[in-house]
Amino acid sequence: ALGRSWIVDPLNEQYFNPNLQLWYRQSIAHNTVVLDQTTQTWTNGYYRFFGALPGLQVASGASTTEYPGTKLTRTLLQVDDYFIDLCDIRAHEPRLIDWPLHSFGDVELEGRFELKPEPADRFGKQPGIPGYDQLTNISSAKTDGWWSALFTDDDGKHLELRSIGEPGTQIFKATCPRLGGFYKQMVKDPKPIPMIMSRRFSAATRFAHLFHAYADSSSIVAFTREGDANTYRVDL
Repeated sequence: ALGRSWIVDPLNEQYFNPNLQLWYRQSIAHNTVVLDQTTQTWTNGYYRFFGALPGLQVASGASTTEYPGTKLTRTLLQVDDYFIDLCDIRAHEPRLIDWPLHSFGDVELEGRFELKPEPADRFGKQPGIPGYDQLTNISSAKTDGWWSALFTDDDGKHLELRSIGEPGTQIFKATCPRLGGFYKQMVKDPKPIPMIMSRRFSAATRFAHLFHAYADSSSIVAFTREGDANTYRVDL
């Protein structure tokens, strides 16, 4: 959007780089669901459905082998210039579920909460929890309601994220190691990047978010859930 990739994968690094295993190959370094602070099994997912119409595109996939005993389903919808991301997790028992997002620039969070600093060893002193122990400048808050995040790049462009509130959600804001692989060529000054993370402890939950990139002002007024769990409303 706006001529750039906002949500990027850090890829890998050279084999002699110690962060190859410490960060780049850990699931928390990627924009995917993480269970119990452990990295996903190397596996494949499967196709569910795809559709394309003027002004609307949708794609959905799933996996039952990334974390044995748990089904992960992700559905993406593009409507005009915004995206809706629906990520469903179904397990046999409650699990600690993290939904991380990495982007560029600075990030600010908004909602009915107050972020408070976390200790530097929140995820253990290195070597601590693999991947998580690479996070710095950590702060967090708990909320049951809606919240939003705004990433602002050096050129003044923005990526807006709006989240549907769910009881028992904890939000983290942190700094990650810099990008690896060929993405290093995308920025003039490779440096650590911002990350936000939504966390819940549940056997079944859905992370529902809206993404919208804009230059001057957002066209999104509100993102809400209407009635049943599968009906969402976007006010422009």
